[in-house]
Amino acid sequence: MKKPTIKKQDLIKSVVDNLPGLVFRVINDGEWSFEFASRGAMALLGYAPEKLVSAKAFSHMIPKKDQEENKRVLAKISMEKPHYEVIYRVRTAPGKIKWVKEEGTGVYSETGELVALDGFLVDITDQKTAELELREENLRLKSSIRDRHGLDKLIGKSMVMREVYDLILKAAGTNATIVITGESGTGKELAARAIHNLSGRSKMPFVVVNSSAVPENLLESEFFGYRKGAFSGALADRMGVLDAARGGTLFLDEIGDIPLNMQSKLLRVLDGYGFKPIGNTNERTSNFRLIVATNQDLDELVRKGRMREDFYYRINTVCLRMPPLRERRDDILMLADYFLKKFSDKELNPELPENARSALVGYSWPGNVRELQNVINRFLTINTIELTDKAVFPGVEKQDYSIELSESVEKFQKQAILDALKRNQWHIGKAATDLGLSRRTMQRRMLKYKLR
Repeated sequence: MKKPTIKKQDLIKSVVDNLPGLVFRVINDGEWSFEFASRGAMALLGYAPEKLVSAKAFSHMIPKKDQEENKRVLAKISMEKPHYEVIYRVRTAPGKIKWVKEEGTGVYSETGELVALDGFLVDITDQKTAELELREENLRLKSSIRDRHGLDKLIGKSMVMREVYDLILKAAGTNATIVITGESGTGKELAARAIHNLSGRSKMPFVVVNSSAVPENLLESEFFGYRKGAFSGALADRMGVLDAARGGTLFLDEIGDIPLNMQSKLLRVLDGYGFKPIGNTNERTSNFRLIVATNQDLDELVRKGRMREDFYYRINTVCLRMPPLRERRDDILMLADYFLKKFSDKELNPELPENARSALVGYSWPGNVRELQNVINRFLTINTIELTDKAVFPGVEKQDYSIELSESVEKFQKQAILDALKRNQWHIGKAATDLGLSRRTMQRRMLKYKLR
């Protein structure tokens, strides 16, 4: 049976009419009147194609403010560079305003005059609305930053933290790669999560990789994934973190520990060349936002040859420094109270004695916020605050840092020990380990609280 012959022109029209958007040609007659419109005009604008061609000019459907921007974009195209892209609002037949993205090409006469535009229009209303809402929220947050005591899960009202919040809000509005520096325990991952949560990628994955925790021989499979049977032990396909972070944010902690050969492969991915899972011949790409963190001096790593210079310049777009706790002493008691509420029984509501609060403010905090969290946790568990570094700031009296808890905390500690014993079926050694105590200390506490 002979196959029916389809004219090339009919085939092209069929394809064009079934595209999820509007294909058009408009004439440069001062009003950009339609010469052609595909069937997508009905879904996008509410007009039949023939109605647009016979009675409508594009300029009448676009708000004046947006027309000015469109004119600026078109003024930049030429016979040598005829392609353009522009986002604007358009008024539909029912009177509804939609955001659209237009990609097109200028059509020129032999004398170089712009005579028409061939373009493709798609509806981006949902995307643009979400973007504007996010921008409005970020502006609201920024306007109140002087009065803020925190941002996302970061806590603090000191001037240095307000500067951090300001930079986070600016970074959240871009797709730039961010390098977060700072000592261990300063909250680099919390800052990365704040950037992600306040960005347009907030509903997509936030994937964390601790570069120093992945053995060098497993780095490639960790980042790129692998296919079943690619090597011994590859019993099923495994997605790499680059795929897992698709559409979202990839946070690489301890970026300075990534070996040079892996830096080279990641650089290729960041430059848009894609990657191949182990055992797969097809190259893949992944759209993700990269945030990296380090407590090392990256400039020094480059000088020592431990970081590729091209990789360094590729990732070091925006730098955010997380200040150590000793530079934000105004935040210490706020953080301490936060951890007290977080880790304690709400009914007991323990409080730090005044001499304990003075000790916390005067301490140098080599372990930063993470150390403060552990100190408060220990305070609620074993009756004392123990600070190993005795250094104090000028003007703060040096004192004994072993401070007895109030009666309410005694009750809380007894309950914590009892709960640990129950969790471990009254195995004293396991319960002691659970609480971070020695077996001997555990036995003394049990005797004190008459726990059998």
